[in-house]
Amino acid sequence: MKTQEIRSIRSKKQYQKYLNKINVLMDTDPSANSEDGQLLETLAIIVEDYERRQGWEIPALKVQLKLLN
Repeated sequence: MKTQEIRSIRSKKQYQKYLNKINVLMDTDPSANSEDGQLLETLAIIVEDYERRQGWEIPALKVQLKLLN
């Protein structure tokens, strides 16, 4: 999967596919500047947007992430 092939999530099937790819990429721990690192970041942003649009956002997790940054 290349970054150029990534599209906005339109179905639960596509959402699950992106989650699976995120898990695979996280296991490899790519550097942020690598192609896989950029793909991981892109997928995470798209998945987060889909979850927010579905009302699945977890406020406590959002606060924790802000504290880490």
